[in-house]
Amino acid sequence: MQTIHIQASDTLFFRDAKPFELSEESWASSMFPNISPSTFLGAIRTAFGTQNNLDVTKIKDSTLEATIKNFGITVGNELSGEIYPTFAMPRDLIGNGGKTKGLQIVDNTFSSNPFKKVLLNDTSEKSEDLEDFRMSLEDFQAYLNGTKVFSYDKNKTLFHLDDFCVIESKIGIGRDKSKNVTRESALYRAGMNRMEGKKGKLHFFATLNNIILEKEGILKLGGENKTALYQEGILVDVDCPTVDNNTFLFKLYLFTPAIFQNGSIPDFINSQSCEGEINGIEVQLLTSAIGRFIPYGGFDLDKNCPKALYKAVPAGSVYYFALKNKNQPQKQIEQLIHFFNTEKNSISTERKNEGFGIVYVANI
Repeated sequence: MQTIHIQASDTLFFRDAKPFELSEESWASSMFPNISPSTFLGAIRTAFGTQNNLDVTKIKDSTLEATIKNFGITVGNELSGEIYPTFAMPRDLIGNGGKTKGLQIVDNTFSSNPFKKVLLNDTSEKSEDLEDFRMSLEDFQAYLNGTKVFSYDKNKTLFHLDDFCVIESKIGIGRDKSKNVTRESALYRAGMNRMEGKKGKLHFFATLNNIILEKEGILKLGGENKTALYQEGILVDVDCPTVDNNTFLFKLYLFTPAIFQNGSIPDFINSQSCEGEINGIEVQLLTSAIGRFIPYGGFDLDKNCPKALYKAVPAGSVYYFALKNKNQPQKQIEQLIHFFNTEKNSISTERKNEGFGIVYVANI
């Protein structure tokens, strides 16, 4: 496998799935930071074809087995040999007075959903949404081991995306390609993302399988095919959490979005009984803390048509599980940690080869 570190040379635009028509009232909005890893896989395949002088049909045949095993956002100033990932805020944490706190898991005695447990805020104080914050590698390591309190105010350890990314509005006009003139009533505005703010730059990383690029080069990203530099690097990954021998509870944290046929419930779980099996281990889904669905589509250059549109559970969503078999719980959870945290297997039903559904096992 190969890990590459990607740095934008200009503004990038990752348009969301909302309908967009050219007119002076139209604003094309970006889905950043909820970008699709498949966008990067397409750029990587194109770069592979360019580097090997392949035409479109041969690119497809040569990269059929290509997959993204890991994908995310990094923070830094320049391209470097070591890559430190950042993490979307877990949805089971809320902000309160400059610090985070964990939602409390309690018996479900009042909700009609099939879960046995629910997550509640046990204080009447005003809480804050932390969706625009990111976790550092060090903080996320602590989260996997059960820590729930982090600072995001003074001397904060969490950081806000606005400090590393700026939205720049762009006004453009559509063109009639047949006549090489501007089109009437075709003004549009778009929110472009400049991956640099007052505290540093945002980069991306991708770990590739069954495809190898040159050690450094150029990718074309986003809706306008803006250039980005990439360089081979080493990913500093998360250490596996320590598992208590007496616990039979664990949670799965979504590092990248996941697409399920059952909506928000993973497809290895029966939606009525909330029971299922993960890699041969019987589990019960107790409850979840998820964000709003995000639609992901794309365009198939080979078929010259849009890809199917899917609703995905966003990164940062968390699922709470209990082991059904209470015999040797530590061994079972450690097997799941190896399966997900180490081997980076996906729980997504659709488009898992494109980097969807990467998860980490964490302590509750």
